[in-house]
Amino acid sequence: MGLIVLAFLTFTLSSCTYTLKSLVLSTQNYENLSQRDREVVEDFVEETNLEPPDERELMPYIRYYLNRKKYLLKVLERAKRFMPVVKEELRRCGLPEDLAYLPVIESAYNPYAISKHGAVGLWQFKEETARRFGLRVDFFTDERYDVRKSTRAACRYLKYLYKLFGSWELALAAYNCGEGCVMRRVRGNFWEERHKLPEETRKYVVKFIALLIVVKNHLHYEP
Repeated sequence: MGLIVLAFLTFTLSSCTYTLKSLVLSTQNYENLSQRDREVVEDFVEETNLEPPDERELMPYIRYYLNRKKYLLKVLERAKRFMPVVKEELRRCGLPEDLAYLPVIESAYNPYAISKHGAVGLWQFKEETARRFGLRVDFFTDERYDVRKSTRAACRYLKYLYKLFGSWELALAAYNCGEGCVMRRVRGNFWEERHKLPEETRKYVVKFIALLIVVKNHLHYEP
């Protein structure tokens, strides 16, 4: 059984330093993934200290995206216009650049997207959260539609969530369903307690990692 050991890493996020623990990825759990697919998972785990999901959970979402290549390529083509700004802001905040693919799930990279729940823009902010993280939302102006300003707010929000929960699994879950929901329902490890979260949130992290695999390896996307 081959083991891939990911070394200790340290990076600075604003004034706080985050130490990434040593992680072990068992290749036994990824025997049906290609080497290149495993490397995408490993790179993301190394960058975020996120506990890797089981291959059995990843495969259905990999197939889901591969079966929708035409749609996904259309979304990624639209993303090219905005991706440089998004990655620039993520780098400026010291956040993992792969988070630039979250809007693929959130809004299909449409800055004018409006959800049935009233979330708006690339990052799908609701009014209250948008105002909390510095966006102007009133009768005259709605900065949720502004790509750069909303991305800066999303970076502040993601940074806040990571500092609050101390893990990217819980931070991403909280981005999906709100920090209050996660705080009320999860007391420890995301993977062990995610059954307590809404169904969409339970799948969110796995779906995101599957998206990275498809975009980077199967579509060879270069923004």
